[in-house]
Amino acid sequence: MSVALLPQPVDLRRTFALQSLGRTDPTASFPSDATFVKRFLREGEVVEVTCRTGEAGVWAEASGPGADALLTAWQRRLSAHEDDAARFAPKHPMVARLHQRFSSLKLWPMPWLFDVACGAVLQQRVTFGEACGQFARLAERFGPGGTVFPSAHTLREVPTFELRALGIDEQRARTLRALSKTEAEHPFLSIETPAPEVRRRLAMVPGIGPWTLGMVQGFGLGDPDALVPGDVHLPHVVCFALARESRGSDARMLELLAPFEGHRFRVVRLLYAAGLTTAPRRR
Repeated sequence: MSVALLPQPVDLRRTFALQSLGRTDPTASFPSDATFVKRFLREGEVVEVTCRTGEAGVWAEASGPGADALLTAWQRRLSAHEDDAARFAPKHPMVARLHQRFSSLKLWPMPWLFDVACGAVLQQRVTFGEACGQFARLAERFGPGGTVFPSAHTLREVPTFELRALGIDEQRARTLRALSKTEAEHPFLSIETPAPEVRRRLAMVPGIGPWTLGMVQGFGLGDPDALVPGDVHLPHVVCFALARESRGSDARMLELLAPFEGHRFRVVRLLYAAGLTTAPRRR
């Protein structure tokens, strides 16, 4: 089955940022700038989704059990998604320029929310490279064929010592197991679950704090106003980009983002799309 997701060009690499967790991710890839491929588990079965973009818009194809239902649900969710990019009219000159420049960057809800949530947990308190390696090792060690991230049922049964052997510290291992247990017993991380329910259930998982919740809201649910407090680098990036302040804090970042309420995560994504990933060091 093939469905039209959006009748306009989309920058797939930027729209699907962090859906492929680094170059070592065996579950997702960009064969080209116009193609994104993701393999994940849906109700215990492997599904592969391929998205392609062109002048006519974005099309998605899927294979595997329940693939047609998945694409239909995703298409329905996207059509109802309140991204509201067209109404975003920032007064900040630099943000306005970036919004125009990266108009093909979209904030979308993704169908593989369990993968997104586990990826966010793995990024807690470690470098991005370390998290990418651990995500890949989990897929290769416990996922079907080594190219799909393991299911919640599988991951909840993995002993903590085995997770630690893959480089995952005890605290993150406990959170992964708690998230997996919750999802296995009462599934909620799917494209069919309303976003408020996903947020409510996710916030109840031990070890899931505001940073992880914000990452899932932004990169998994496509929430244009998601906030990611507690990040090591983000306050410095935002404060330098918006106010030319070399160092920042969560409080100052929130103050600078306040005029963009409703689109605060969009501003962050625009800054990263422009390559503003670090602030200058003090001399």
